[in-house]
Amino acid sequence: MKKLFLFLILLSQISRAQNKSYQLCDSAIMLMHTGNNVMEGGKYRQGLALWNSINKTYMVNPEKKTYFLDVAWRNKDIESFKENLENLIKDYGFEMNDLEKHQQLYDELKANRVMWDWLNSVYEKNHKLYLSKYADNLWLVQKCRDYVFINEKIIFDVVNAFRWGGANDESQQHKVDSIQQQLSWNVFVDLFELSSQLKHLPNNFDCNHFSVNSNVANVLSENLSNKYKIEEKWLLIRPYLKSAFTEGKIAPLSYLYYCDLYSNNAFGYQIYGTITYNRNGEKLTVPIKDEESVNARRAAKGVGPMKTSNKK
Repeated sequence: MKKLFLFLILLSQISRAQNKSYQLCDSAIMLMHTGNNVMEGGKYRQGLALWNSINKTYMVNPEKKTYFLDVAWRNKDIESFKENLENLIKDYGFEMNDLEKHQQLYDELKANRVMWDWLNSVYEKNHKLYLSKYADNLWLVQKCRDYVFINEKIIFDVVNAFRWGGANDESQQHKVDSIQQQLSWNVFVDLFELSSQLKHLPNNFDCNHFSVNSNVANVLSENLSNKYKIEEKWLLIRPYLKSAFTEGKIAPLSYLYYCDLYSNNAFGYQIYGTITYNRNGEKLTVPIKDEESVNARRAAKGVGPMKTSNKK
């Protein structure tokens, strides 16, 4: 019993440390953003020292490493840029079409003959290594990508086509909303069944891929943002979300946001003050339960205080 107790304490400390890495990574990247050319010193060097220390001490979400690419390149830190990009390709499935989404960076690399030749050589070698090493994960990565395709290309686009077609028909709008919620629910159930099969929520760490978290977030945000079967959704997915948060597999702020989405649609208020805008970028006013103690609740989960401007 004593050994079990000590193990649980150690696990709790590891979990808190891992969740802390999200905050530290954000701080390091923000600090590097304020710097100048790496050869000129300044805050970039301070941020880089923090970034390197975090990578040695914690598991770093590979999605954060994609942000680092732009910062290192902008500061002419070619050595760090190369090391980080090579790691992303070899260990986390970063592909050329993912790099294209960093439009300015991609264009500048392509215009630089030496860097472009280096990139193609490194990509060919390391992409093959990733495919061979993580072949068993590829179906899971693709499935999570499909969630986004279904949500954004089938549900959102097709359903909105019907919605716009009956713009002045209120009964038609209700029918379309109902269809959209049912289709989103179907995707949610698939995610739950997948989590049940894996015994954890699909995530960047276990899937060895940098984009799984964002793809899963698409499904969770879509479904927890409406009242359709909200209690069933939360009952099904909360254990997997809580475990992912405890183990540092998702960002603490993301976990609190999902909690607030559920609370808002189930009870009409939020608990952690994370809901400020909807998916269309419109400012929202969602009451916070016991707002005077909201920052204490956030701190208990490893999240910083609300900005004053977000409060009512």
